[in-house]
Amino acid sequence: MNQHLLLSPVYHARLGNGYSLSTGFSTYLGNLIEFNDVFFAVEKDISEGVKIGCRVSSARWRITWDYHGQKIFIPVILGEQMNSDIAFYGIIIPALTFLGVELTYLQSRRERLKREKILNERKLWTEKLNEKREQALEIQSLLRAQTIRKQSREKDKGGLFIQSAEYGSAKEMIDVTLPIAAMVNESQLVLPANAPKV
Repeated sequence: MNQHLLLSPVYHARLGNGYSLSTGFSTYLGNLIEFNDVFFAVEKDISEGVKIGCRVSSARWRITWDYHGQKIFIPVILGEQMNSDIAFYGIIIPALTFLGVELTYLQSRRERLKREKILNERKLWTEKLNEKREQALEIQSLLRAQTIRKQSREKDKGGLFIQSAEYGSAKEMIDVTLPIAAMVNESQLVLPANAPKV
């Protein structure tokens, strides 16, 4: 009875930008040392839960598509045994093609989409900020006449009169005299319970 020991060392590496690389071989140890399989695999995370990969194993080539745990394998038989032509056309040419497409198209596309996303977010933020600013100015204009009358009464009776109030950092101070004066009620500054005090 022949006894064999299967030895299969595998090397895994995360390369960054969503790439992972695996390579290894399996061999039988027994009366004769025999290489059974040599493989090289590359996977790329396309988005969360979506991966695409390619594995060349002996004389087989396997394309993998992983979509949220659902895997699709497309096996391609390159030949009966591994030789230099299969290694060249099955490993080197696809790897160089993949690398070329990645460096010339996919990477620039990702960067362009990222820039567009940042620009869109900035645009939305600016629009929201302008909208809030317009709302604040509208509220101030509505409060102005009433607040001026209220402050005039407070000044006449010697109560709490807000002469000036500013808010912000040294570089960007905004005048908050009117909103603060509007919160004066019977010579007391009444801040709403949900307003931040800092």
